Amino acid sequence: EFLKMLQLLGMVTGDTEEEQREECKAIMLDLDEDGDMEVTFEEFFNWVARKDMILRDKHVRHKILKDVFKAMDTDGSKTIDADELKTMLQKFNPKITNHDVVTIIKEVARGKVEIDFESFHEFVEKYIDY
Repeated sequence: EFLKMLQLLGMVTGDTEEEQREECKAIMLDLDEDGDMEVTFEEFFNWVARKDMILRDKHVRHKILKDVFKAMDTDGSKTIDADELKTMLQKFNPKITNHDVVTIIKEVARGKVEIDFESFHEFVEKYIDY
């Protein structure tokens, strides 16, 4: 599923699934800054921020965030609930707890129980300094 997200973002270019999986592995190694074989939310955003040429254009950034949000919104409700967020975050950190997920939702959704795109977009923009 991480590979699918990278495909949505246009960050893997291999012609075959095998080539794309190799690119995905290389990206995972690049993402894991501390070498603990887990990718935290912070490590992911640091990696994304390093992709300057893509993210400097706010329209491109908006589209990428829309695609990421849509990929996370697996039930098509136009919101990300706790289960959807936990499923995504566990791909980066299998040890994520329900408490962690609730804490993140409270921060991102500004007190609501689900994250809408506007809240998601504002939260991410806060961490991308352009």
